[in-house]
Amino acid sequence: MSSKLLIAVTGITGRQGGAVARALLQDGTYDVLGVTRDPQSERAKTLADQLKIKMVKADMADEGSLRAAFQGCYGAFLVTDYWASCGMDPLVELQHIKNLGNACKAAGVEHVVFSALEDTRKIVKEDNPLPKLKGLYVPHYDMKGEGLEWMRAQGIPATGIYTSFFYSNFIDFGMGPKRYVPDQPAVITFPLGTEPFPMNDVEDIGRFAAAVFKDKSTMGKTLGVSSQTMTMEEVAKLFTETLGIEVRYNMVSRDEYAKLPFPGADDLANMFQLNSDYNKEFCSLRSSEDVKKYLPRGVPLRDWIMEHKEVLLQRV
Repeated sequence: MSSKLLIAVTGITGRQGGAVARALLQDGTYDVLGVTRDPQSERAKTLADQLKIKMVKADMADEGSLRAAFQGCYGAFLVTDYWASCGMDPLVELQHIKNLGNACKAAGVEHVVFSALEDTRKIVKEDNPLPKLKGLYVPHYDMKGEGLEWMRAQGIPATGIYTSFFYSNFIDFGMGPKRYVPDQPAVITFPLGTEPFPMNDVEDIGRFAAAVFKDKSTMGKTLGVSSQTMTMEEVAKLFTETLGIEVRYNMVSRDEYAKLPFPGADDLANMFQLNSDYNKEFCSLRSSEDVKKYLPRGVPLRDWIMEHKEVLLQRV
């Protein structure tokens, strides 16, 4: 039987949870317990075999199943999925967060690391508002922020991590270069103006979280993490240099982006506008000395593009 402390990782089959599990195991300080709704899914079974970890069944809508899963765990990495398992319903996400927090408290988890985001209602000013969606400014952000504050009010020993835009969104959500007119340059389309925008290689989030677990002084703090911060003009230039095709930045307005034909376009439009209108607030925490302390060197976007060059070109 291992003498290492055990950390439960929720969202184990997703991008963040998988990255955190890999980083924890590579560090070697802790053992990992995967928490998933369906341990018998092909993804869960493949991951359990690859990482040599145990998977347990628990549902974020069922606090009792989470309590059982967290029993005996020193720590827990918590992440909720607004877009899928929460059905893009902010109140469902908040309830999931409360179920996770209550379960950690009941199970005696000593250190929670929660993948949170800002409650933008505390940032947006009345004289420069964003359009409200479902009574919120950025629905996929706001309940995470409120949930983190709720955890702390309950005395749950939580470190909050504010992540950034994932590099993988360029592939997974089709945000990479696209050529809409033959023989014309490809474009990346964002309503980000000329402001710098923090981004993450998801594996850096894993490494950051693993380092945070080793520092109990982070409990009660909120830390931001980014791998690299660039303007979209710089990103387009980098795509041009690395992919060998001309890529331009198609700068659109918040309202134009909100009308794009995919679910949640208006939510993302508000998020991007938040970065533009409140850039200092958005970037400051993600570029602090704490980022360097727990992530001395993030993966540059150039390296990520080169690693995924073939897929990116296939999708132009």
